[in-house]
Amino acid sequence: MATQTLFSTPYVEIELDIDRHIIRTSWTGFLGMKQAMEGMEHLLNEIQVHNIQHHISDQTGLKALMEDTKLYLQNDALKSMEEVGLKKLGIILAENISAKTVADIVYQKADLDQLEIRAFLDERDCLKWLVASYERYLTPF
Repeated sequence: MATQTLFSTPYVEIELDIDRHIIRTSWTGFLGMKQAMEGMEHLLNEIQVHNIQHHISDQTGLKALMEDTKLYLQNDALKSMEEVGLKKLGIILAENISAKTVADIVYQKADLDQLEIRAFLDERDCLKWLVASYERYLTPF
């Protein structure tokens, strides 16, 4: 798998999986509003520049989301991802109950029309789901 690092800070790394045409973010630590907004600004730009439709958000390194950050993700960031053309967002969660609860609350309350979101505990399952839509075009008639 060939990857290219597009942006990197102590709280987020954004990579492009060149072979699968998937953008991946790895979020780390205690994520506040400023960090989330800066990371999302770069992510949205890269989605547009590379015409990306599928995204993996690895949240296994997240320690906490501040309340205002949860609202920003739910009300603004996800809608912005949809507006720039993202179709599928696979989220890899930390294996603890609070991470799953936060993700369920944030992602279920988002008002989205075209963006499909699913959460996973395993990256392989996430990748299978993301590339499943490609498989129908690769299968011979």
